Amino acid sequence: MVADLDLEAVAMAARRPALRLAARALEQRLNADTSDPGGPELPCSCGAAAPYRGRHAKTFETVLGPLCLKRAYYHCVVCPGGFCPRDRALWRELFSLTPGVLRMTASTAALVSVEERSPLRQELAGVQVRVSQVQRAAEALGAEIAADERAGGESMGEVAPTM
Repeated sequence: MVADLDLEAVAMAARRPALRLAARALEQRLNADTSDPGGPELPCSCGAAAPYRGRHAKTFETVLGPLCLKRAYYHCVVCPGGFCPRDRALWRELFSLTPGVLRMTASTAALVSVEERSPLRQELAGVQVRVSQVQRAAEALGAEIAADERAGGESMGEVAPTM
């Protein structure tokens, strides 16, 4: 009977697989696009040539859940560093939290204690974020803000794509 339904439990039970399905569909669509900037080599930030070394997987935390994306990877033999042009295009070069997850993390940080943040994100959005991910993101964003302030620019005013 309708009176016996726990609507919250039913909605939560339906949400998890729906989000997983949406995440898998997005993951498949993004991985089907192999048009990353490419060629046998690309210039590294140090100025040397970085040869193509295949497609490498990286998991990104999104509001839909984790997405495993395969991206073209280039490895510099001079510095020796590696990079994925798609990470730069998606603004995920330094950390694996998408803008939507960063906003959730910032919102929970503003509302509750450190101990309550992770369970709250998990309960409300089903998103798992490790403390180390938050620390890397905060450090990278802080460095970007400081560089922007030193330059007197407006680069932080750009809007990143949301996932």
